[in-house]
Amino acid sequence: MAEEKYNMKNPAVKRILQELKEMQSTLSDDFMSLPLEENIFEWQFAIRGPRDSEFEGGIYHGRIQLPADYPYNPPSFMLLTPNGRFETQTKICLSISNHHPEHWQPSWSVRTALVALIAFMPTSPNGALGSLDYPTEERRKLAVKSREAAPIYGSSERQKLIDEIHEYMLRKAPPVAEGNQISEMHITSDDSEDQRDPQNDIVGTTTEPHIHAANADWIAEEPNETPPTANSTQTSQAVSNVPTNGQQLLRNPELRVPKQADDRSLAVTFPIHGAAYAICKFLLILIPSNVPSIDVDASDVLDDSNQTKENSFIYIPSRRQSDKVQCYEPATMKYLGYFPALKPDEVKDRVAQARKAQKIWAKSSFKQRRQFLRILLKYIIEHQQLICEVSSRDTGKTMVDASLGEIMTTCEKITWLLSEGEKWLKTEYRSCGRSMLHKTAKVEFHPLGVIGAIVSWNYPFHNIFNPMLAAVFSGNSIVIKVSEHASWSGCFYLRIIQAALAAIGAPENLVEVITGFAETGEALVASVDKIIFVGSPGVGRMIMRNAADTLIPVTLELGGKDAFIVCEDVDVPHVAQIAVRGALQSSGQNCAGAERFYVHKAIYSSFVAEVVKIVKSVTAGPPLLGKYDMGAICMQEHSEKLQSLVNDALDKGAEIVGRGSVGHIGEGAVDQYFPPTVIVNVNHTMRLMQEEAFGPILPIMKFSSDEEAVKLANDSKYGLGCAVFSGSQRRAKAIASQLHCGVAAINDFASNYMCQSLPFGGVRDSGFGRFAGVEGLRACCLVKSVVEDRWWPLIKTKIPKPIQYPISENGFEFQESLVQALYGLNIWDRLRALVDVLKIISEKSTPKNSKKRV
Repeated sequence: MAEEKYNMKNPAVKRILQELKEMQSTLSDDFMSLPLEENIFEWQFAIRGPRDSEFEGGIYHGRIQLPADYPYNPPSFMLLTPNGRFETQTKICLSISNHHPEHWQPSWSVRTALVALIAFMPTSPNGALGSLDYPTEERRKLAVKSREAAPIYGSSERQKLIDEIHEYMLRKAPPVAEGNQISEMHITSDDSEDQRDPQNDIVGTTTEPHIHAANADWIAEEPNETPPTANSTQTSQAVSNVPTNGQQLLRNPELRVPKQADDRSLAVTFPIHGAAYAICKFLLILIPSNVPSIDVDASDVLDDSNQTKENSFIYIPSRRQSDKVQCYEPATMKYLGYFPALKPDEVKDRVAQARKAQKIWAKSSFKQRRQFLRILLKYIIEHQQLICEVSSRDTGKTMVDASLGEIMTTCEKITWLLSEGEKWLKTEYRSCGRSMLHKTAKVEFHPLGVIGAIVSWNYPFHNIFNPMLAAVFSGNSIVIKVSEHASWSGCFYLRIIQAALAAIGAPENLVEVITGFAETGEALVASVDKIIFVGSPGVGRMIMRNAADTLIPVTLELGGKDAFIVCEDVDVPHVAQIAVRGALQSSGQNCAGAERFYVHKAIYSSFVAEVVKIVKSVTAGPPLLGKYDMGAICMQEHSEKLQSLVNDALDKGAEIVGRGSVGHIGEGAVDQYFPPTVIVNVNHTMRLMQEEAFGPILPIMKFSSDEEAVKLANDSKYGLGCAVFSGSQRRAKAIASQLHCGVAAINDFASNYMCQSLPFGGVRDSGFGRFAGVEGLRACCLVKSVVEDRWWPLIKTKIPKPIQYPISENGFEFQESLVQALYGLNIWDRLRALVDVLKIISEKSTPKNSKKRV
């Protein structure tokens, strides 16, 4: 019985079981709907096509998903039968659905919703989400075909229920009249394709409430979709079989309520199934079976013979030439080739081509955009080594650093966009306020046009893919100016993007990568609709000045000087490992790297000793040899800056207490490597504690109280990120909440960036604006506010008579009363004012005398 399995104290459960009994006790010839045995929040339904319409005689199946707080929030609806009015396996937009919670009334029920759905069938779609506008003749053909068989969807339990409902509806819905009979046709629309698209069941499905038999006291939100092609596994012990006789099924509500399962069996099957489900879903999200592979020519980037030998370094001239960008391996100084430094006219031409492509791409579906992401994801997973080797050769980082900073971050962003991207770009409905109750207010997100990005060299793969993914998924094109220090890898990574775009039939020139120097970047800023910049504060200021000429929006990510605070109640060896990783990742060349270490005086000595022990074990050398922990410094001149910062600190009393080592790299490679260095006795008069180092240096300073730690951490012109470690989560959060920065990690470092739903960015010299997350995705959009009449054309906007031109002499009196009626703090004052408003409206209006006050 229901009381034995479900938490009957839960109002949603009580309401749903009540509606189930009413549905089965009062049968209808126009529809039937029943919940799944294993999840009463999911109902399968079938409706009969409305009479005297092109849908007459049709049987249309679908799914209703009830929210956890039903009936206080509306359900979602999805059609499964091709019909020509609504898309299949897409949550459709109706005034009674979850797209319009402002319209929903708790007194409404599943029965109410089905009656409304039937009424909506013959109405005009008006461009609503999930709507179709097939010709009348096409809809009649689909109505005939809908009777032949129930749609195939989901698990065996779902399918059995769908088939039984279909048999019931066949008896209730007479066939199409003889005059309307149409020969069978083969359905090849996108709707039928969607029925087998795993994305509709996994990636594109939002999390829905699911009550599990293993726990009768709580309601958890879990995805409960199963791909139509997958073998369904029962999530709990077998319950009573669903009756195969349709009449018996409909007349016995208790047969549709699952029986109590054996607790001992559930204790075993629930965690096993939960883990298996999670793994299967994860794999299906990553690589659905229908994702094509792409071929990318990498023959010219695979020659790494020079990095298999030591003592093979080559002296090089300056990278800068007037018309060329020279490319070299930082780890070996091997010459990689050159790329053109584009002139302003060439940049404008590339942007113009991207603009043409964007106008086409703006009309693409989210389904097509998701396929682009899946193709990229599949290629990345299958070619991790190639991607990391290219990054390693162009920037000097190790393969492990490349995997962490290039592969994982990019895959995380793609999977987040696949699962949530469309959700955050859909129209968002807002409240209308008291004076506009007759209106519907919404926010629409439209593409901006051509996004420009100027990105840094430290993570060439991710720095290209990060803005590109957000721009393209939101319907824009993008032109990316890569750093002169990472042009070789950037141009190769473009091939991957172009191949994936070609595989889905996207327009050419949708994504462009350009190479050059300052004038190339300046021309890009002057030509695009938004600019995203990742780099130094100095260049960021120049970009802002240039962007002011065209007044385009700007997002600046300008690096940081992140504080790493360690309280006395931590596990020192554990935190020391995190500290070293935070400082040495990619040889310290991270905008969000740990650069200032503040450690409580009680554990200062032990923490320093632990860090020194780890750092002394670190060896730097050519990364592709596979035997070094840390790679090279990307730019020769940067090693000189690092040494200058260290020398300034030493001159002011600091002390080096530990350094890593550099391998046998040859005499000509001195400037390409900087050994990891631990420095103590530092203070804020030293440049090392004020300027962004961007290198493998760990300056460690002690503090005595939490207040002092906060004061020291905030004593910086940067404000990107921070990390706070304490045995007390509450204490760590209290400290982090007082730090003036855009990103905070509690008992971890830089984990925020792996949560791609979160925005990323800082304050002060760390820049402004956000990329990543919902905020970063929407920042690529024109955000448009739209207000329309809620009950058009029954109720239309009309100017009240007292303030119509010519304005009546009581016009201001009317306005005073209206303001009081709408916003008065006392209910009685508001009622009295409302009476006054009605009186004034009913009075005969007299045009005001020109001398009277308006």
